[in-house]
Amino acid sequence: MQYSECTSGGPHPVLDYPFCPECGALSPAISAQGAFAVELEDIPSEQIRARVIDGLKNWYPGIDPVEADARLKSGPVVLLRSVDEDSARRTLAYLNAYKAPGRIRGDQSLDSWMSTVWNPGLAIGAVALAAALLTGGLTGLVLAATGFGAMAIGSLIKRKRFQPLCHFSPTSEFEELRTLADEYARVIPRLEHEDAAVVKKIARTGFELRKRLLMDSVAAIAAGGRTGELYDRVTEAIRGAVHLGKSILTSAGPDKENLRAELVGLAGLLDRTEQWLDRAEGKLGPSAEDLAHNLEHITERLDRILDTVRTPVLDSVQPRPTEAGRTRSRE
Repeated sequence: MQYSECTSGGPHPVLDYPFCPECGALSPAISAQGAFAVELEDIPSEQIRARVIDGLKNWYPGIDPVEADARLKSGPVVLLRSVDEDSARRTLAYLNAYKAPGRIRGDQSLDSWMSTVWNPGLAIGAVALAAALLTGGLTGLVLAATGFGAMAIGSLIKRKRFQPLCHFSPTSEFEELRTLADEYARVIPRLEHEDAAVVKKIARTGFELRKRLLMDSVAAIAAGGRTGELYDRVTEAIRGAVHLGKSILTSAGPDKENLRAELVGLAGLLDRTEQWLDRAEGKLGPSAEDLAHNLEHITERLDRILDTVRTPVLDSVQPRPTEAGRTRSRE
């Protein structure tokens, strides 16, 4: 992962985790559907374009870097469409951090008749049509055809520019991850350095495990991928670490030390889970029977350590209603 340590709590232009393990800043890849678009101006600097494209490849793996470089160089270009305003602002903030200028627009403004007609070919077409009226005859017809052709080509070029460079897939985890990231960002700065370091380690290891469980390896398939119990337990482990951090802040004496021991134990268990994946993905990996047995053992151990925090954690991360949700509720 391309990652530079957070020193100011600001966003990271290159981040391939759901949120930053240092400060909790939510990744642009975690977006919700809406009625807004992100438009970038042209980026003449080759160095800045390369850094922006590195970020885009992490957030949107299907992007074509060659097309992205060409379009960003000649700009302006619509980067994203149909995202909510919060997601658009967050994406733009990440890109602005690399000096990539842009703005937020409404989707409707891109689809309007005037936005398509108002294009570079319009001026050329208008001049050609005016000349055709004055000239008449065969020359006038040629000029008229040239004018209409210029406007049509300009319209096509403009419409192509409105095609988004990147496409995002709304995730069912959006509200859950946004709530978790918000809580993480509130807890991390208040923890003592040693406690914060353990929580950050759990977040990093958990995110790496989530990524590996989505791959096509034998171990990931055996674990059930995104729909498997291990994937759920790993995500819950990150939530559990945040809750343990909150509890440490409000505890003292032996209770505080016991909570710290639980936090360290959770970090160690995720480390052992990662080691199990390493062995399972190796050339001399376990048999299918051993794989299933080991997976069940790991899941049970995660369950045992999470039982102490599961109920309060689940209560604390209930998704917040979005504005759209509140509107639907009122209706």
